[in-house]
Amino acid sequence: MSIRIASSTRGGSGGNGVILGLLASWRTSGNWAGACISTQSLSLPWIFNRVHQHQTPMISIVRQFHPTSFLLARRVIASAESQTQPKSESIVTRKKKGVSLKRWTLEDDVILFKCFLKHMPINDIYAKFPTRSPSATASRAWRLRNAHFLINDIERDGGQISIDQDSLVQHVQALRPFIRMSAETMKYKSKELLYRPSGGGQPFSQEEKELLVKLVDKYRDSDMIWSKVSGGRLVDEEGAPTLRRARSSCRSAWESMQQKGENIRKGWWDSSETQRFEAAIEEQIGDKFTRYVDVDGGWRLVPAMTIESGTKPALSEGGKPLVDWKLIADKVGTRTKIQCKRHFYETMLRKRKEKPWTAEELRLLHEGLNLYGTKTSMVANHIGTRSARQTLMKAWYISNAKKDKKIK
Repeated sequence: MSIRIASSTRGGSGGNGVILGLLASWRTSGNWAGACISTQSLSLPWIFNRVHQHQTPMISIVRQFHPTSFLLARRVIASAESQTQPKSESIVTRKKKGVSLKRWTLEDDVILFKCFLKHMPINDIYAKFPTRSPSATASRAWRLRNAHFLINDIERDGGQISIDQDSLVQHVQALRPFIRMSAETMKYKSKELLYRPSGGGQPFSQEEKELLVKLVDKYRDSDMIWSKVSGGRLVDEEGAPTLRRARSSCRSAWESMQQKGENIRKGWWDSSETQRFEAAIEEQIGDKFTRYVDVDGGWRLVPAMTIESGTKPALSEGGKPLVDWKLIADKVGTRTKIQCKRHFYETMLRKRKEKPWTAEELRLLHEGLNLYGTKTSMVANHIGTRSARQTLMKAWYISNAKKDKKIK
């Protein structure tokens, strides 16, 4: 097969013109001193052999040409490659010849990862795996690179690749479960590793506590101590291991360890703890917040400001921190600040009644519906002893009951 090199092209940058440009550039660079450019036909194997003999990067030569010419040049080289190289054999044919199709081993991944760290050219990487196809080697190298960036979070922190050779095998071993993941799965996994609140909900193990003490001592003088202690990475900038926990989890665990560790209790709160807790809340809150007395005679804090109070803010979760839970935990003595906060919001502030609705609650329900309309969360806050779901169902039941009476 041969190709005809025309002396002129339409517009000056056609497909045949790029072949002339390729040959002219290669001749002026000195690689092809005896090359002859003419309007005669040149065989495609001849072009292909010249390209691979001198290893001239085609992309650096044809950038000056039109994009369509570059695409045509790629087609020409690909066509020449198909004529000069043997066709790829099927898996069955390779098995008949005794070529084993084994999976990638840990040793192969270590060699491939070393090539990646050395920024080795792709052709040299192909030469290290002669029994594997170039596409398989390139795909494995790409997935290994993505897994490395996922585990070490290089792209997010902008750090450099610095891995001790002694721990290289262990590092590659940790990468292997992530190699076969898709890009979407890797993106999800990176968020899961970096932002999960407390290591999948599991408490700190003894090894994690010991590592936490070492890391806090190491980065005690740093301004971003918890970012360096945690972050989801296997190693820090110096190659030392870090905790695969969120920053808030590491900080809370450290504060719990520094608090009276042996006296910290779990489970139900007893009466003495409740008294100390309520006294600490009363001392911090004082008369700065709206207070509501429910029908049972107990006291609690209204989670949203009512129209009647107006001038006093209400204590709500998720907004600006108005209570120092560290001081409250110190007053209680047997609970951490996380336990105190959860006990307040989940037990005291959000305690809802499952008993039948009383006359006082029904009066507050009608009053809240007149004030807030269909905003059931605000109506529930106005009632004070019912959740938004209970308020919605009760309002729906009353509305349907009125409709049934009108029909009758």
